[in-house]
Amino acid sequence: MTPAESGDAHAISLIGSLLRSRGAIAPELLDARTIESLARARCAAGAAQSIAEYARTLESDAHEADRLLGEIAVPETWFFRYPSSFDALRTLLDAHARDPSRRIRILSVGCAGGCEPVSIAIAALSCGIAADRIEVIAADRNPRVVRDAEAGRWPAHALRDGLPAWASAWISAAAPGPNEPSAYARVDAAALSCIRWRVADATAAALAEDGSCDAVFCRNVLIYLDAAARESLLRRLVKALSPDGILFLGHAESMVGREGLESAGIAGAFAWRRSPSRIASPLSRPPVAATPLRRPSPLARAAAPARHPTAAPQRGTPAQPDNTAPSGAPARTAEGPVAAPSAVAKALLASAQDALGRDDQPAARRALLQLHAAISGGDQGQHADEVELAAGLLYSVGELEAAFSLYSRIAFVNPAHERALLAMSEIADSCGRRDEASRYRERMRRVAARQDGEARS
Repeated sequence: MTPAESGDAHAISLIGSLLRSRGAIAPELLDARTIESLARARCAAGAAQSIAEYARTLESDAHEADRLLGEIAVPETWFFRYPSSFDALRTLLDAHARDPSRRIRILSVGCAGGCEPVSIAIAALSCGIAADRIEVIAADRNPRVVRDAEAGRWPAHALRDGLPAWASAWISAAAPGPNEPSAYARVDAAALSCIRWRVADATAAALAEDGSCDAVFCRNVLIYLDAAARESLLRRLVKALSPDGILFLGHAESMVGREGLESAGIAGAFAWRRSPSRIASPLSRPPVAATPLRRPSPLARAAAPARHPTAAPQRGTPAQPDNTAPSGAPARTAEGPVAAPSAVAKALLASAQDALGRDDQPAARRALLQLHAAISGGDQGQHADEVELAAGLLYSVGELEAAFSLYSRIAFVNPAHERALLAMSEIADSCGRRDEASRYRERMRRVAARQDGEARS
């Protein structure tokens, strides 16, 4: 039944206006059908006798309004979601662990059921940082989910992705017992002691002092906000970061092209930092000089066939690394100047960035898939960093196989490209190709060992 047919259209319109004014929710999330469905569910739960009465209740009951907003922004979460982000956090905190006087502060905005702040606290503890040096500020505007999180009880399915080895000392799955009707996740008291729970709307109030946070997590929150609220919240979050702090967002939230932020360069972590960075980040090695990914034109191949990299190696030519070219990969080449990005690729990349900035995922996906086709099938040269950016954006919109093919091209030209290998391992893992993922991780270990050996020599 539609709102008009039900006779409750006016009440539903009032509820929508109230929610928009209170929560700065993106308009597309507040369509009449969604509001009617949620309002009827609350009436069935005893909050009111009718939708009209429920609309009047919302005008005077702030807690009920926050609860309804929380139903729109679905609080789905689990422990160690996006594992790469917690690996990146541990790398960042390892650099601070050696200073016993330094306090660690991390902000979790939209903490939902509390799995994220617990995961943050455990990551910090696993770096050898004492609990009394760690402060995790966990904020959500839905009082119900904050209250549930404060109780420190989580269902066993919150461990759906399994546990990192480094986390096992602070969290485990507990079997049902005499007083426990079902399995649950047991979290160590030390981890819980690090967390400060707050019921707060981050779009309306500052949650931490400027420059005080080593990291800020705000994952899959911005997608629920309208443009003005999203911009306001982002300003607050960036201000809260310390100079070398990291902002972790969700997979659908890209800040590409946003002035003042740059990617932290960690595949799968969806991590951002201030740009330009004033302090060297411990999260990544110095970038390798850009290497051209290019396929020689037919004219160039005809003019100089003996120099084509796929020709038989000449005497004294170093052996090629032991890896197989992906389908459609460009030939390796070291001669000639670095190729300039093609006009077509630059235009498509700009179009995708603009669409992501407008939260237009379908338009971004179309532009990125066209960009993927242009890179994969064209004869025009591409910078390695341009291809990596395209791969990362494809990853962010869920086009995993297209992203994988571009990362493969990068790794084919530069077999020691750690970020490409990491992304390939994560994509292979997410697609169930465990053996393949293990091979890429082994290549990463060999690359790291070789680089460490070169550094020592």
